[in-house]
Amino acid sequence: MRLSATLTAGLLATSGLLATSAPRALAADEPAPPFDQVANCVSFGRAIEPVANGVSPGQRLVGQTQLWELSRGAGVTVAIIDTGVTPGPAFQGRLVAGGDLVEPGSPSPGLADCDGHGTLVAGLIGGAPDTTSGFAGVAPDVRLLSIRHNSMAFAPKGTRTPGVGGVASLAQAIDLAVSQRADIINISSAYCGPALTANDARLTAAIERAVAADVLVVVAAGNLGSSQTCTTQNTPGRAPVTGAIPATIPAALTVGAVDAQGQPAEFSLAGPWVDLAAPGAKIISTNPHPTQSGQVGTIVGTQGDVEIQGTSFAAPYVTGVAALVRSRFPHLDARHVMARLMETADHPAGAGEQSIFVGHGIVNARRALTAVLSSEAGLTGSPGSPGSPGATEAAGSAPTRAAALPAGDEAAPSVGGEAFALVGSGLLLAVLVAAVLARSMRRRAALARAGSTDNVVASG
Repeated sequence: MRLSATLTAGLLATSGLLATSAPRALAADEPAPPFDQVANCVSFGRAIEPVANGVSPGQRLVGQTQLWELSRGAGVTVAIIDTGVTPGPAFQGRLVAGGDLVEPGSPSPGLADCDGHGTLVAGLIGGAPDTTSGFAGVAPDVRLLSIRHNSMAFAPKGTRTPGVGGVASLAQAIDLAVSQRADIINISSAYCGPALTANDARLTAAIERAVAADVLVVVAAGNLGSSQTCTTQNTPGRAPVTGAIPATIPAALTVGAVDAQGQPAEFSLAGPWVDLAAPGAKIISTNPHPTQSGQVGTIVGTQGDVEIQGTSFAAPYVTGVAALVRSRFPHLDARHVMARLMETADHPAGAGEQSIFVGHGIVNARRALTAVLSSEAGLTGSPGSPGSPGATEAAGSAPTRAAALPAGDEAAPSVGGEAFALVGSGLLLAVLVAAVLARSMRRRAALARAGSTDNVVASG
């Protein structure tokens, strides 16, 4: 995929791939406001390739509507750090203006989305059920806090080069979300660079502050492209050559993408930092147009309607499931929610085996909400503890997802040509938490030795 500035307003669409992107190097002296709008807002088409009951493959795979009797995300605030979110009936008064780093002083900070990307993300996380089409976000009762951080429709004042927002402003946006008591932060942007130099101390510190404040930070793994350093896929068994921030930051929960068949998506950047995978292809979500309703599945580019896909849209599925978990089990802190999502995922073959393509596996919403994990015994408010939801379920239960999978998709997916079976939850939470901490120390040391870089390219 080629990064292109010809597509307006913060979205990149070539070869069927759509992502937030800044086709320029981000320097240490990242431009600060004021910014001017220099491009028209992006155009979207209606959902193409209609599916049964208007439900996308990703929605079928996650199966959220079957779980709403357990949790709908009530009481949880999700901060969406993105291109803004367009208000509309899909968010039913649950959308809150959180801040605007593109147009500071805006009367509705964060509630303008010229790029469309942030609204698509918000729809996947918390879009209200549409009785006409069958579309629904994962957590329709969640509170959405929108912080506009980047846009391809704007440029530094006095210039005509579109693209604002980088790692420094992203760190600022994270702190802003934490100050407004977000429970989860979704970041569907990734800045690519050489693997061990894809690091930024400001961004790392901001995410670590968030997690210390009990905020779960979910980030996209990044997309492969043909521009600059986002060109080369990482290979199993070899040292990674391509990295992306914040995906490589240990404290974040990094999400790669699978296609409609549950296979690793060819555009999803692999790496040992990938923690989970979720649907990222054939995306249908809330229409970002300020005067239109319903859903869209394409962006209108120079070559016509192009499907919406990318790790940008895998991350919100995981964010939505995390919101369901935090609502159902409010006493679990961010680190334990992160570990629960990994432990209850549909793992690659071999308990504890981590794939560079899907991490610990594809997110399993049902199991995340119902599994009683012996390793959580003794945690206040943990599933299975007296008086908590799920206390009557069998310890170590691993509910099946058969009802959520499309017919004929029961066969084990293949990862990078290597077959793997979907196996039950076999990891201990304590092992996962310890592994997360150990990984954090190793990766931080390696990145410190390599030094940081500001020359990265966004590819969400």
